[in-house]
Amino acid sequence: MSVSYSTNFMGPLDDKWFAERNTDEPWYSGRIDIEGLDEEEYYSGMSEYPLPPMDEDSWSRFTDWLNDYVTPTLVSYETIIEDFEEDTGFEIRWASDTFGEEE
Repeated sequence: MSVSYSTNFMGPLDDKWFAERNTDEPWYSGRIDIEGLDEEEYYSGMSEYPLPPMDEDSWSRFTDWLNDYVTPTLVSYETIIEDFEEDTGFEIRWASDTFGEEE
C-alpha cells in the first residue's frame, strides 16, 4: 500500500473572517486529502484531516511538499506537520498563533 496526501483549499473565504482579525493578508485553510487506503476500512480508500488556517507562504510551501509526500501506511496529522517542518526547516505560520485564538 502507498498512501498519498494533498491539500484541498476550502477557505477562509468570507470577508468577516478577515475583518474580525483586522487583516488583509492572505490566509488559507481546508483539509489534507488522503488516498491509497484500505477500501474495506475507508470509503473508496480515502480519508481526510482538517487543515487550520495558515498564511499564504506556508500554504504554498506545504502544498508543494505534500504533493511528493508518500508513506507506506497512514500517518497522523501531527506526523505530517512534523515531517514537513523537519524536511524543509520551515515552520508553518498558523492563524491561531498569529491571532491568539484556538484552532
